[in-house]
Amino acid sequence: MYNVIKTHSFVLLGTLVALLSGCGAENGAQNTSSSAASNGGSSLTSSSLTSSSADTQSSLAKSSSETSSAISSSGTSSSIDIVSSSSASSWDNGNNGTMVTTLATAAAVSGDGLTLDKDGNVFVGTSKGHTIYRVTPSGTITLFATLASGSANGSDFDSKGNLFVANESAGIIHKISPDGTVSDFLTGLDGPAGIYIDEADNLIVGMFGYAAPAAKVLKITPEGAISTLASDGGLTTVVGVAGDGNGRYFAANFYTGEIFEVTGGQVKQIGAGGTRVNHIKYSNGYIYTPHPLTQEIVRLDLLGNFEFIAGIKSVIGTADGAGATATFSRPNSIDISADGKTLFVLEFVTGNVRAISLGQ
Repeated sequence: MYNVIKTHSFVLLGTLVALLSGCGAENGAQNTSSSAASNGGSSLTSSSLTSSSADTQSSLAKSSSETSSAISSSGTSSSIDIVSSSSASSWDNGNNGTMVTTLATAAAVSGDGLTLDKDGNVFVGTSKGHTIYRVTPSGTITLFATLASGSANGSDFDSKGNLFVANESAGIIHKISPDGTVSDFLTGLDGPAGIYIDEADNLIVGMFGYAAPAAKVLKITPEGAISTLASDGGLTTVVGVAGDGNGRYFAANFYTGEIFEVTGGQVKQIGAGGTRVNHIKYSNGYIYTPHPLTQEIVRLDLLGNFEFIAGIKSVIGTADGAGATATFSRPNSIDISADGKTLFVLEFVTGNVRAISLGQ
């Protein structure tokens, strides 16, 4: 059984807050001075993003030791109720049967965005190199596609096998055909960061947002017609988006970590914040999320209860093994196998792809 942790609030202490304030979004976010088109209408035209991504990417290049030091020296102060047979006081509190292995090393350093195809291949993007790599189930890494510029962030496949990739820093959603041919599906967007493709091949897009009204979740039809699925209601710097395949949608705030249901234009918070959340994945009643600052993988049920999956809080590393002893290096992207038994996680620092057997 997983250990259930109902989270009421988290408070990040001064050093960690200072670290956060100095960093851009892990997925290639631009400075707020970036010039991007407003996307409130039903169609968007191409716009020129005038600011360079160099400053942001420089901030993302902080060494893992610097990040680890900042986290370790500051720690966190938490107010939580632990609903568990264990009396442990941390998230890393028990053997839940999960096992962590490394599928591939350095597959996408400064990685951001991971998704699986129908054959179980893992596709990972780089927030700096604007490249997408394919990792086979046996761990073989090959280059799949290269974008002209910008960043390769959140991604997902449609029913025809086309891969859609959010290019946050360039404001573009790319469509990549099964043979690796890249085209621009939409341009002039205001920080597209995460993508989930639903059962009707609609793109649900998390918009990090730099221009008012800033962060939102868009719904884009296969023909490219755009509507706003959700905005306001607590949404800020949205990256992660997910869905249940039956018309329910979810979104996460990048910096503060709140998780919302955004079905039908209604924004309802279901998970408390307190730590950074990048990409998310829904499966069988749970929202799975890596926490890149606490180095943990957790899942959230729809009543707001968190359950620990793997990682050691605030410890950066690459150790495989049981979930409670394995370590991660800023895990930020996630997907799950078709049978729901294995999670795949991309690490920002190392570019490693980790596989987590859920032991259920």
